[in-house]
Amino acid sequence: LGRLKDFQVVIGGPCSGVDSLLLFTSLYAFISFLDLPKYNRKRLMVGYVIGLVGMFIVSILRIATLLWIGAYYSPDLALTLFHDNAGWIMFVAYFLAFMYVALPYVRKNAAR
Repeated sequence: LGRLKDFQVVIGGPCSGVDSLLLFTSLYAFISFLDLPKYNRKRLMVGYVIGLVGMFIVSILRIATLLWIGAYYSPDLALTLFHDNAGWIMFVAYFLAFMYVALPYVRKNAAR
């Protein structure tokens, strides 16, 4: 923990992950409404809640990774290249993986 004391960050409004949660909500709603008759609405809501929890976990992992890189590798790398790109890369990877799993689950003809 000594090295973590040497590297500290402040989580500001733009870095809070709120943008990722809003983007997740918007994309999930957009995809859901494209083929709404094909989806079970109750399962859509369950999938949405699970997706938000997962998005929150991804944000925690992003912050933890930023702290780890800054404390044990390079503060400059953590606060520049990683900070600027990790959010959108992790979001896209999570969203695509989540939708790959969630869409078959929310379909009306999905196995129960």
